[in-house]
Amino acid sequence: TTLDTTLDTTLDTTLDTTLDTTLDTTLDTTLDTTLDTTLDTTLDTTRGAVHLRGACAYVHSTADGVRELRRPQHLGSVDVRAELSPWASASLAMTHTGASLDRDFSTWPATQVDLDGFRLWRANVDIAPTPRWKLRLGVENLLDENYTTVFGYRSPGLTAMIKVIVEL
Repeated sequence: TTLDTTLDTTLDTTLDTTLDTTLDTTLDTTLDTTLDTTLDTTLDTTRGAVHLRGACAYVHSTADGVRELRRPQHLGSVDVRAELSPWASASLAMTHTGASLDRDFSTWPATQVDLDGFRLWRANVDIAPTPRWKLRLGVENLLDENYTTVFGYRSPGLTAMIKVIVEL
């Protein structure tokens, strides 16, 4: 039994300043700060490998001191994948998207609305009858979460799919 772990953390800050000269002069400033942390772990056992991946991010994105629309401040994910045999694996994953702001354009002037954070679960089973061919059975939004990423638009509910993957 072996354990291999990697932790990666990055901090990225970008300041974009644009000077627009028309009849009046305006200064537009955008500040984006992102902190990303990712943990990858693999546990090899006599029955196969178990892979665990976790990631989280804090995003602070403003334009002229105002929080940008549809930019959640907190993002995260956890993914567990188990090698069931040399030709089959299964995975379960959860992604978290924090609360964000949007605009309701059905009103005049458009009003600000708060979009709730949400968690989505997905599951996959991969079967590889040959090294080049893989069949993936998957379910997205496993718990049929009702969520919104853009105000006024529906998001997909529970979705099942079958994929055929061919490596050329």
